[in-house]
Order: sequence, then C-alpha cells, then structure tokens
Amino acid sequence: MHIRSVSIISKESAEKFANKISEYLKNRGLEVRRDLSGDIILILGGDGTILKTCSKLKEPKPILGINFGTTGFLAETSPEEWEIAIEKVLSGEYDIEERSKIDVFINGEKIGEALNEVVVVAEEPVRMLNLDLIINGELVDSLRADGVIIATPTGSTAYSMSAGGAILDPETRAFIITFICPFKLGSRSIVVPDKKTIKVVFRKSKCKALVVVDGKKLCRLNFEDEVFAKLSKNVVRFIRFKKEFYKKVRERL
Repeated sequence: MHIRSVSIISKESAEKFANKISEYLKNRGLEVRRDLSGDIILILGGDGTILKTCSKLKEPKPILGINFGTTGFLAETSPEEWEIAIEKVLSGEYDIEERSKIDVFINGEKIGEALNEVVVVAEEPVRMLNLDLIINGELVDSLRADGVIIATPTGSTAYSMSAGGAILDPETRAFIITFICPFKLGSRSIVVPDKKTIKVVFRKSKCKALVVVDGKKLCRLNFEDEVFAKLSKNVVRFIRFKKEFYKKVRERL
C-alpha cells in the first residue's frame, strides 16, 4: 500500500505529541489530515479513543494505535516507540489484522455497530432485569440479572472479562455472552459461533433498561423490546507488527 496521507486523531492530553508527529510526517513528504480521510489512521489515545474513532469510520482503513490510555489493549505501540512504528508502516513492514463487529438492532431497526460489545443493562443501579436469551430462534434461558453483555473476541478482554467472562483469542470466530450479576447459581458465560444470531427480549421488570454499544448509551428499552445482534459485514483493520496477543494479556491485564 502506497501511503500518501495520514489522519491523526488524538485525545486532548496527547495533542502536543500529535503536533510533533505531524511535523515529522510532513517532513517525510506526507499529507497530514485531522479528519478520517487519510490513507491510514493514526490514533493517539487509549481504547476509548480508538473505539470512538472506529465508530465514525465509513470504510475499514488501517489503524495504528499509539497508547496514551490506561490499558491500551487495542493500541499497537507506545509513545516511546512511535518513530520506529511509523517507519515500519511507511516501509510496509506490517500486517493487517481484521477484527469483527456486531450489528445491533432493536425491534428490527439497526441502531449501530459494536467492535467490543453490546450491553443491555438496568437503567437504575442495584435493580434487576427480566431477560430472555434466544440463540438462532431457540430459547436458552429466562433469568434475572443486572444485564447481559454480547461481546466480540476484541471485547472479550473488556467489560465481559470484568463480569467474569472468558478471554477469546482474536482469531476465534465466536461471540461470548456474559450475564451481569445473574440471580441464578448456574448462569455462566456462553461462547457461540459468530454465524449465529442472538436475541435478548426485555420482559417486564421493576426498572427500565438501556442499550449501550461500545460504552456509548444509545437508547432506552420498553418492555417486550427485542435486541438483536449478529455478525456485521463491516470489520476494523488494525496495523500489527507482531502477533503478540498473549503478551498483551500478560502485560496489560
């Protein structure tokens, strides 16, 4: 891939660093943009900044994340190694890793896409929801819980993991469903092939529920509303220099 332009997206605290990188790229004869129209997207921030940027992309452009966050699990390099990383990209010494996304629907209408997860959660704290979980048209369980998380392999190291879910290798073609504080001793995470469709029906409860996609609250549910999740045709493309998923698990989690 011949790179002519680079888009730089930065969190506020990394803006001075972004200006430094911008001058470096311009001196290399590259066009620097601050929108999303560059040949590649350079993101200076943590996982939140990367997720927010991915939600705005209209096409899957290669993304290089430089970690200016707390965990930075989605980022590929550190601020100390930015110059080495950029030179590798410009010389073509990298691989592209595609990450799957989830299409999210409510009552048949698409409301968004998730790189990490879609969550159905109680609007009020310390309140439980009555939920039906249905996979490929088959009722799996009806239960009470604070909520439920449907995560991609990318999202398996985020909220789902904090709620007790397993970690999925990024190459796993599956979703993981994790209940949040279920009032049932036998409720455990469920791993299902990503070719299957997942539906959560919000039954009458003592409080309302919210749908949250990649940390962003999208809408409020009414009783009997159906949240539908399936594999998206869209993907996110990350620039990787080495396949070091388990190293990241050791060092960052």
